Amino acid sequence: MNIVITSNPVRIRDNIHDYVDNFEIACIRERPLLSMKEEKMIYQCDVWYQDGSEIEEEENDQEFQFNYHPTDMLTTVLDDIAGTIAAYQEYNLSQDEDKQEELNVIVVCERQWNKEAVRYLKRALVDRIEDIEDYPNVLDLYQYLKITNKDDLANILMQTLNTKFVYPEDPVAFGYAVYETLKRYI
Repeated sequence: MNIVITSNPVRIRDNIHDYVDNFEIACIRERPLLSMKEEKMIYQCDVWYQDGSEIEEEENDQEFQFNYHPTDMLTTVLDDIAGTIAAYQEYNLSQDEDKQEELNVIVVCERQWNKEAVRYLKRALVDRIEDIEDYPNVLDLYQYLKITNKDDLANILMQTLNTKFVYPEDPVAFGYAVYETLKRYI
């Protein structure tokens, strides 16, 4: 299973612990939607945004479920995401071995602070997951693909998905494009 974390183009002065204006961070993953008839996979998209700022909320439909969370700090968002990852990993490890999935967490925030977000998530997961063998893979996609910015990644995604509609400034749309690309290749 993949979890993709993206952000809008927000600048940070010194580090992710600082106050930041107008941030929006999306965490996208697939999860089963259980119904009476069948089990179907839907996209779960959690969006954190700066409390008090206005964002355009998407409507839930048959393929997407959106949850919006106003908050004040980036570190609060990363702690919430680490809790979600740890809870999923705990659930995953409780399944029969043949049903367990490898968990990959792909981080594609602004290049300026992406590495710091990856480090923060890894430290937060150490506090939540006891056995080191159970840690999920937390990847800095810029470093993994050896690219320098979101626009270069957007060009790769456009070519891979054969579309011109990849928007790096929109964390939900961009996260979905990253997720779909990874689903094809990982």
